[in-house]
Amino acid sequence: LSTMTVVTASLVLFMSLSRTQKHCLWTKASSKQRILPFSSLAMGDITETMRLDSIQNMQAIQDHYSDNESSSSSNYYVPHLLSSASDVSSYLKTNDVNAVLFDCDGVVYRGTNVMANASKSLSNLMNQGIKVFFATNNAGANRLQLRDKLSKLLDLDNLTIDQMVTSSYSAAKYLQRELRPSLEEKRRPRVHVIGTSGLCEEIRNVGFNVYTTEDPKCGMSRDELAEYSFPEEKTDAVVVGLDNDFNYRKLCIANVLLQQNPDALLVATNEDAYDLVGADARHLPGNGALVKSLEHCSQRKAVCVGKPS
Repeated sequence: LSTMTVVTASLVLFMSLSRTQKHCLWTKASSKQRILPFSSLAMGDITETMRLDSIQNMQAIQDHYSDNESSSSSNYYVPHLLSSASDVSSYLKTNDVNAVLFDCDGVVYRGTNVMANASKSLSNLMNQGIKVFFATNNAGANRLQLRDKLSKLLDLDNLTIDQMVTSSYSAAKYLQRELRPSLEEKRRPRVHVIGTSGLCEEIRNVGFNVYTTEDPKCGMSRDELAEYSFPEEKTDAVVVGLDNDFNYRKLCIANVLLQQNPDALLVATNEDAYDLVGADARHLPGNGALVKSLEHCSQRKAVCVGKPS
């Protein structure tokens, strides 16, 4: 994407808008790309929580530019409000936008609820020859699973795996790059994973031996840890993705692996603090909670390969 002008959908953007919907967009220019996050002010059939979040985010954006107006430079563009589908389309064409990168949860859908006009909007973009990509910090799904989910939710049969950018895939590609010397030596690096089968599969697909803690026990006593049999083989990396069955035993094992392998990479698929669940928007702890616990006890800092949230 580095050679393209790229649009990033930060909260919600769709071109099939009713006349009452408003969208904000702003850009940060670099030598080769322009990033354009979009935030919706009207959420259609999506939850009231999302609507209020969008209003708050829009206000924060306006406050930011108001506070930094004197220090703004050519690298930043003041937010624009686009009130119609034709305005959005005109803006994309005028600024030579080649691709749109959509966040998924909270943008294209929330849980199993699809954003109003999502399918039509995405079809409009692709029919105009604009490349569409989907990014998610959810490392529980691999790219095939995300493609299948989006195809079903959006009723689109022309989506491809190459359009999917999951944090599990990002972790796999990062490991592939950083551990290339081991791969070139025809030694399959050993990667210890805290996470789901989707994350393990993506890492395994690029040539790594993947190991997890498959143990019915949840705890770990001092005596157990002292006697625990760790592998003699070198561990090249420890990867942390969201694991709904995370426990103290998994934390202890990953921590000692990092202690015994000081050169091993510590990789986080994302550092999300929480997700919203339920009608009253309860905070479900995110992967950041797992990452921080391992960082704290290992005294290591993880490399985060996910997107900002």
